[in-house]
Amino acid sequence: MSDIIIQVDNVHKSYLMGKEAVPALRGVSLDVLRGEMVCLMGPSGSGKTTLLNLLGGLDEPGRGHIIIDGQNIVALSEEKVAKLRLHRLGFIFQTFNLLSNFTAFENVEAPMVLSGSLKRKERKARVKTLLEQVGLVDRMDHYPSELSGGYCPRPG
Repeated sequence: MSDIIIQVDNVHKSYLMGKEAVPALRGVSLDVLRGEMVCLMGPSGSGKTTLLNLLGGLDEPGRGHIIIDGQNIVALSEEKVAKLRLHRLGFIFQTFNLLSNFTAFENVEAPMVLSGSLKRKERKARVKTLLEQVGLVDRMDHYPSELSGGYCPRPG
């Protein structure tokens, strides 16, 4: 098994602004090793969010390849990319994207239910552990509207 978990090769992405194509990424390449922590930094408009959206299969590059855990996600069907996101990737969105009618506990639990990877008792214990790790165990029965802005991104 390769130690490379994410491989980005010569990725380009442009967005149409009216009739003009505005480049967001121009030939980005990088490798991320299993267990490595990576930080994307740069000024506003430099392509950080675009790159993350591409890595998560939320958007497609104009050209180039993106390999996640040995799979070229650019060549996968939408259904297979969705399964990859469900089982292998996690997101904390800038806009939080919490389900407003779910408690913090239920928001964390939802992807686990969809994946079907844990039995109910194990799943509930895992959710509680995760909420403890981010200091939200005492607020697990609260809805997103009842959490302060600082809490909202954590359970998503």
